[in-house]
Amino acid sequence: ALTTDYVNRDDPAQRAVLETDRQKALAELDRLKNAVVELQKAITALEEEARRLAAAVEAALDARAASGKPVRLIAHSMGGVLARTMQLERPAVWQRMMAHPDARLLMLGTPNAGSWAPMQVLSGDDTFGNLLVTFGAPFQDRSARALMARMPGFIQLQAALLDDKLAINQHAAWRNLADEDLKRVREASWWHRDELQIGEYEWGVPPQDVLDRAVNLRKRLDAQITADLPTFQDKLKRVVGQARFTP
Repeated sequence: ALTTDYVNRDDPAQRAVLETDRQKALAELDRLKNAVVELQKAITALEEEARRLAAAVEAALDARAASGKPVRLIAHSMGGVLARTMQLERPAVWQRMMAHPDARLLMLGTPNAGSWAPMQVLSGDDTFGNLLVTFGAPFQDRSARALMARMPGFIQLQAALLDDKLAINQHAAWRNLADEDLKRVREASWWHRDELQIGEYEWGVPPQDVLDRAVNLRKRLDAQITADLPTFQDKLKRVVGQARFTP
């Protein structure tokens, strides 16, 4: 919480407290800005963002033409998937970048196999989805999750999209999971009958066209592992860890 006692502003100790509060406020603002940036990335399909990245890389290569310096990418989380998608969407730019012997792609905690975080968010089990409610309309409970379910870049990060047994590449499978979850909520909380209360537990269910687009990119990324990336294996580096929802 920010300090509200400004009576003795000329007091050195009070000024120190105010400066601490100011730094806290700036840090919180940066955090919210970063959350908005990640949300904007998720709204747009990764293919489109990859083409924008390729344009930026090409401009950087042109700027370094005289000096001969390399372009190196440091990609955090989904940024690594974005960089890999750039190779698929703009292979000529990728080839030009990697032609330099010192070119590198460093991926920090990239969910190359996908992540279960999208489903956790859309089911309401993850705090990121609930955080978006703080931004105000249209991010209101069920509306927030319904909106996120239509974000191509977000669904493209979902793990196990090619698992025929789970069948989560089908809208009907998500709908069944959502309905079953809500049924259990109603049974366990029989005293909650107000739709505003029940709405807190409703899933966001991705439409089929968004799922189809995610499946298509996942197939391309999986094929890329053996078809394209081995050529650049000495220039691709990963820093990996373990996360609860990342396989």
